[in-house]
Amino acid sequence: MSGSPLPFDVRLSRFRNGHELIRSWPDYDPRYPLISKPCLDDFLAEALERNSRAGEAWLPLEEMSRQRMSVAFFDKDLQNHRCLESRLHSAAVYLEAAWGPKHARCKEFKAAIRKIRPAFSKGAGRPPAEAVFAAAAEQAEKALALLHGQAAYAPQDASISLSSLARLVAQLRLLNEDIARQRERFSACDQARLELFDGPAGMTHRIVAIKSYLSSLGQGKEHPYYIRFSEALKGGGA
Repeated sequence: MSGSPLPFDVRLSRFRNGHELIRSWPDYDPRYPLISKPCLDDFLAEALERNSRAGEAWLPLEEMSRQRMSVAFFDKDLQNHRCLESRLHSAAVYLEAAWGPKHARCKEFKAAIRKIRPAFSKGAGRPPAEAVFAAAAEQAEKALALLHGQAAYAPQDASISLSSLARLVAQLRLLNEDIARQRERFSACDQARLELFDGPAGMTHRIVAIKSYLSSLGQGKEHPYYIRFSEALKGGGA
């Protein structure tokens, strides 16, 4: 059916099994061109190609997203203590020791880094991922701006030096840009795949047409071809 919850790979694999059955039936000869054997051959080849392109576009997006998460935020499973969030909290600890917790600039710095990981109300739902990471970079830059020209900020830990933190923010911004571009590429590939699966002349439409033809051969839905094709689409043997 249109909008099937099954993954594209599963749908494609099952349709291919059904297609193999059709190729094996010498008396399969519908009048509707879209479900003729040659047309189905071409359709399946195109579906495999589009599905492959979408998968190839998704893999780097997934990898970059994982990398960005480890750069931006602390994850207890990853134990990535050198992420931007953890380093800024370490910088805040240093500032408290150097200036005292009640120092105005120390308070401003802590207020800025509290917004690194955006808060949201229970009823509002999470903000879009891109907005979260864009906000993280923006708030981090605001926090670092408070440290510029401050001679008192001279930590021995190089990982929280101003230059090191600035490089990490720049890395996060670059990842944001790269991910946005890759997401556009994936979206285009995914839309092309979706059109072929569920569009007007797509897989869903052809399956309905094939079943209609098979049921017209006699015996309706009890025809052996109809039964075997239907079973193949459910994941049964071809």
